[in-house]
Amino acid sequence: MRMFTALRRLALLLPAAAVLAMAADADIESVRRSFENPPDDARIMMRWWWFGPGVTKAEIERELRAMKAGGMGGAEVQPVYPWRWTTP
Repeated sequence: MRMFTALRRLALLLPAAAVLAMAADADIESVRRSFENPPDDARIMMRWWWFGPGVTKAEIERELRAMKAGGMGGAEVQPVYPWRWTTP
């Protein structure tokens, strides 16, 4: 009798295990696709130090577009100012 109960449980568990295995394969494929083309918020980001007085809006925009085209997800622009201003 115990053997029959064990076989019946096994017969019920096998289809469930097969469904879970197929779902796991689908999830793995989804993860693989996500690595091939990740969303912007999952891409590499960088901290970008700019010498404050030497910044122009046009140059920042140009370089940010180039970074995005190169696969960057974003950048933190941090202006840096010298301790004292020297002019050549």
